[in-house]
Amino acid sequence: SRFEIPETVSNILAANRFMGRKSQVFSQMFNSDEVFSGEKVDFAAIREEILGRFAEALKTPKEMAAAQEALAQTAEDVMKTMISEDEHISSVDIRELKLMNAQLSIAGRLAKEEQYTIPVLVGGEVTNMSLKIVRGAKKKGMVEIMFETAKAGKIAACIEAKEKGVSGFVAVDRLDTKKILESHISDITRGFGEEQSDLQIAYVSKLNFSRFSSHSASGYKSEESEEEMYEVQTKRLYQIAESFIENVKELEV
Repeated sequence: SRFEIPETVSNILAANRFMGRKSQVFSQMFNSDEVFSGEKVDFAAIREEILGRFAEALKTPKEMAAAQEALAQTAEDVMKTMISEDEHISSVDIRELKLMNAQLSIAGRLAKEEQYTIPVLVGGEVTNMSLKIVRGAKKKGMVEIMFETAKAGKIAACIEAKEKGVSGFVAVDRLDTKKILESHISDITRGFGEEQSDLQIAYVSKLNFSRFSSHSASGYKSEESEEEMYEVQTKRLYQIAESFIENVKELEV
């Protein structure tokens, strides 16, 4: 209701899957040759185009929203092609294709509030990365990032941009992932472009992504109306998000 999404059975099923299994959509689309096959749909080219588009768009809300919209349109076009060409559907039936498409449509609606579902390549595996920008008063704000891969497990980051400097923590559910991130902590924080950066890595055996859904960040709603302040904050928050994502992508996790 909040995002004016029609309450159809398909949309409800898609929303349930989207919220409960954040890494499912892109993993299913791009990590299995059994899911999509056929010469008429070049998924390798589509994957590279989408990954590149989001990497370039991670600068402003407008660019990210455009990338999210383009992704949903690409998925819809591919789905229509595959439904019309039955030989291109192997282990995924038409119902599954529609559910996947509905999930990406929902992701496009969430982008209006700076909640993004980003396809990224981490350790050779395409996964969903959930990114949320939470704006605060003055120059404050928060960046929330969550993703999961078969090799690294779950990773959830809450990074707060304060009036002076940045602080936050990254929770992981695997000890080997914790060691890798700790060994590269200086590289990760250097990219924030802040004079002071404090980022802690914590091991959480049963990591629950719902704890990072910004319920505790409701107080960060912006009270500022000046466009200049908005632009300064936008640049800063998106730089933090981009730096963290790009650094983690390069690690052997």
